[in-house]
Amino acid sequence: MNPHARTVCAWGLLIAAPAVLQAQRPDSVPSPVVLAALSRTRLHTPIRLRLVTGAHFGGPLISVDSTTLVLGPYIGYSTVPTTLRPAMIDSLWVRGTRSRQGLLYGAAAGLLLGAAIGNLETSFCPGANAGCPGDRIAGAAVGAVILGGTGWLVGSSLPHWKRVFPPRTRRHRPPRLRD
Repeated sequence: MNPHARTVCAWGLLIAAPAVLQAQRPDSVPSPVVLAALSRTRLHTPIRLRLVTGAHFGGPLISVDSTTLVLGPYIGYSTVPTTLRPAMIDSLWVRGTRSRQGLLYGAAAGLLLGAAIGNLETSFCPGANAGCPGDRIAGAAVGAVILGGTGWLVGSSLPHWKRVFPPRTRRHRPPRLRD
């Protein structure tokens, strides 16, 4: 081999080696759990994240693939779109609402309140001057529908942040030893 060719090859290896080594660093390959959490997140949903460097970012998710993550502008974080590497994510939070929880609480309260009101005597009995017992089942159903819908509306307006990475794990306490 030509001595000049050897020199050029040696310099080429020295120049290319840091890029090859950088690509093989563990933090340059995103965790499959991070990519799965990002793929389940709908576009334009507000997210917050913390990088392994400790920096915090937030904004609507504009696009994501295995090498880049783009967040849109968001109050308190950035006025321009931000591009990040998914491999650097330490924790990821997605914004949601409490509409399901509000629906369940409202329906349960409406069921109880409707049954209680339906149990009372009402004066709307056809053809009778005196009061008659109300219908508990119909009152409970109407109360559950009305207060369940109200609970859903209230819950839809209450935002919360849900951590999706790292996933929460249930820690089981070891059994207590008894004397």
